[in-house]
Amino acid sequence: MPCLPWAQSGSVRSDGNGGMESGEPAVLFDGTAAPGPAPAAPILRVISTHATAASPFSIPILSADFHVGRVPIFVENELARLYGHLYSSLPFIRLFRPMQDVSTYVSRKDDRVVAVLLYRKRRGCVTVLNEYCTLDQAALQRFTTDVFDTFADVDVVRLHHLDTDLRALAMPFQRHACSEDYVLALPATVDAYTGLLGKSTRRNIKRYSAKLLDDHPSFTLRFHAGAEIDIRQLRMLLRMSEAKIRSKGRCFAVDADFAERMLILATQCGFVAVATIDGKLCAGLICFRNGAHYVAKVVAHDSAFDDYWLGTLCYYRTICEAIRRGGSVFNLGMQRYDYKTRLLGIRRDLDSVAIYRSRQAQLRRIDHVLDMANDDLLRRVKLHLLARQGSVLTHSAMQVVKGWRWLRSR
Repeated sequence: MPCLPWAQSGSVRSDGNGGMESGEPAVLFDGTAAPGPAPAAPILRVISTHATAASPFSIPILSADFHVGRVPIFVENELARLYGHLYSSLPFIRLFRPMQDVSTYVSRKDDRVVAVLLYRKRRGCVTVLNEYCTLDQAALQRFTTDVFDTFADVDVVRLHHLDTDLRALAMPFQRHACSEDYVLALPATVDAYTGLLGKSTRRNIKRYSAKLLDDHPSFTLRFHAGAEIDIRQLRMLLRMSEAKIRSKGRCFAVDADFAERMLILATQCGFVAVATIDGKLCAGLICFRNGAHYVAKVVAHDSAFDDYWLGTLCYYRTICEAIRRGGSVFNLGMQRYDYKTRLLGIRRDLDSVAIYRSRQAQLRRIDHVLDMANDDLLRRVKLHLLARQGSVLTHSAMQVVKGWRWLRSR
């Protein structure tokens, strides 16, 4: 059966015994229901463990479905519940990842969904699109075993920016650190959060807030979400942030294409803090919300207000607002800045992982082995240079590393 990017409502699913049962309706990648009639895409089921009537104990039923060439409607809510992070959300993946030939893996324990991974299968490799998500060793073992048992032509599974405790698998694998981010588990109240901050941080927040209002009584900070967001203000904040970063001799991480996609995404799930003085934009923080999970992407402030700790104040006030709105996690991004730890962000290391069917498969896929080794080397070089940043030699070397990564991505 051909793999098609849709499946009609009421498509069939194999129950593993030759029988058929109704499947969930499909969803097109723009979020609309699939047109009908259309050929049903295959749904492949793997039963890992099952209970028997003779067993004196209740054994969890572990099952997995591969929705080949389709993304079921229920997936968006499950991704938000399971992982929270923007980069594992369906709105982000739709906008920032090519959606051709995307399939869905759904793992269940009894009737509860415990894992949802969007993936692409090409040339014997399954690449997972979810990033910044947490998968423990058992979940990785189960997923890769299901993949290799289901697809005989797959030799390697790749995952990127993964939070995992992986130490040992039944199959050979490579794992290396590729990035990090700063995560804050939000307390129940603003007072509780403020009380956890260091004494000097609390003192500075109070002092700079008073100084700002004394010198600029018209200062206001407002929050906007989704359709309320003024795209013109976002563009101004991006320009403001870029100017600030480039003035320090650093490269701005948001290119023009990413910025345009980010503006589109902001109208769907954006959450933005906008600060003004005398009605003129002076600072702000561009965030995104996925369920109760907030992710900060761009912070900016006018250099004319450097004496007021304005960027950190925007961050602090936005975190407080996220708490008021029922947020549970606030992600402060992956760049290493002191203010992130001052605001109680805890660094989380993220890994790239490649898992091979066998030692023979690993030898056959030497291209992936070398790709992983190269990425590991570049990461180590970058961290070494960051520890010695400030020199002309370090700046030049960083540009070489970025240029090499850009060439490899072409």
